[in-house]
Amino acid sequence: MLIRQDWAREGLRVLTSIDLFCGAGGLTEGFRQGGFRCLYGNDFNSFAIETFKLNHPAAWAEFRPIEQVEPKTVRRKLGLKKSELSVLSGGPPCQGFSINAPERFLEDPRNVLFRHYLRFLDEFEPQTLVFENVPGMLSLADGHIFERVQKELERRGYHLSARILFAAHYGVPQERWRLIILGSQEAPVPEHPEPTHFAVGRSNFRGGRTMTIRLLPLDEIRLLPRVTVADALGDLPRLDMGGGDEVVRYESAPHYQTVRNPQTSQMEIHPTYALLSPSVSVKMSTAATSCNCSL
Repeated sequence: MLIRQDWAREGLRVLTSIDLFCGAGGLTEGFRQGGFRCLYGNDFNSFAIETFKLNHPAAWAEFRPIEQVEPKTVRRKLGLKKSELSVLSGGPPCQGFSINAPERFLEDPRNVLFRHYLRFLDEFEPQTLVFENVPGMLSLADGHIFERVQKELERRGYHLSARILFAAHYGVPQERWRLIILGSQEAPVPEHPEPTHFAVGRSNFRGGRTMTIRLLPLDEIRLLPRVTVADALGDLPRLDMGGGDEVVRYESAPHYQTVRNPQTSQMEIHPTYALLSPSVSVKMSTAATSCNCSL
């Protein structure tokens, strides 16, 4: 059964993407804003894949262990020829790589999931690739995992560029670093984006001096100021005690949300503790009744 859609109409040039370990679809959303159409997303977290479906209803979202997915079957259902896919993106679960994880050892099964990313790479032979992970990957096993990933990608004919990017440099109110590998079948490799916002963060990890974008004090003049949590959340509507099950409209025109998504007009709030373990739910319910948690 083919599920190829209107993006494949004759004469229509559309950039296409596949997102492995897609989570709620944040990476796919970035590609969507850049003009790409996601064809397929895979994750084995049921809440994440349901959110992905809501955010990207036109994509084929599959809730299934990637170990059980046959890339050739996916390609045939999409009706794609080899090298027709524009970009394959993926961020394998990175708990086993993180410098903040309590245990780090090569036997962690999360550290070998990149092999399934390679299975898709072999089958689709995409024109470009994006591989995302935490900076701790550079130091795990003295860099063995990172070198393995690079060698496997290069062995398949991809030209690579790897940098560690800082989310705050791009208007995100988080001090979050990510290792981003870009690859292309043809040189030159697409460049990593230059910062749009001035922010300084601690890069206390391997590659922190050589692979990050380091801003100078004078850069503060030409770049936008960093976005704070208050900037991002300060315009959310106030919630009454026990509220949050209903759709709540902004009391005034949303600022940050409108900048990020001009179509934002209302926000839907859900009690997140309903998705947590029973013990955590009890703790959060107790906290909610004993303190004023409104913004």
